[in-house]
Amino acid sequence: MTDTTTEPVVHHSVENLDELIKLPAEPKSVAWSVTDTTGRDGDSGLVAVLRFSQEDYDAIVQSSEGHEVTGDAIVNQSFYDQWVPDEVKEKLAGELHADGESIVLVGRPSLKPNLFIDGEGSSPYIHGNIYPLGLGYIAVGLYTM
Repeated sequence: MTDTTTEPVVHHSVENLDELIKLPAEPKSVAWSVTDTTGRDGDSGLVAVLRFSQEDYDAIVQSSEGHEVTGDAIVNQSFYDQWVPDEVKEKLAGELHADGESIVLVGRPSLKPNLFIDGEGSSPYIHGNIYPLGLGYIAVGLYTM
């Protein structure tokens, strides 16, 4: 029996990404992928880690519509391992708390995705969270519904 699961394709350019989500500023680097969301009736998810200039990063964090949840952001361990850049992992090393299959980003609440959602309704990715990681990096986790 063969394994038919495939790894999602990770893209490293804004080409096509800017058609799926709104980019509030021009990122310096990107890594993103679209995946099927298991068990969600055909919904799909979009995961991205975008690096902005420090000025753009600060403006995005300040212009977001507040926190999606109160308290510290919680991300899946596999997301953290696969998507968070090594330089951010080094910086966050003392600010993390492992909680089973999750990583708690101590002192870093998730933000509402208002700046990344296409207000014209042409993108299906309208729900999710934004995670400011520091060093100009912002993680985006959006999904359809």
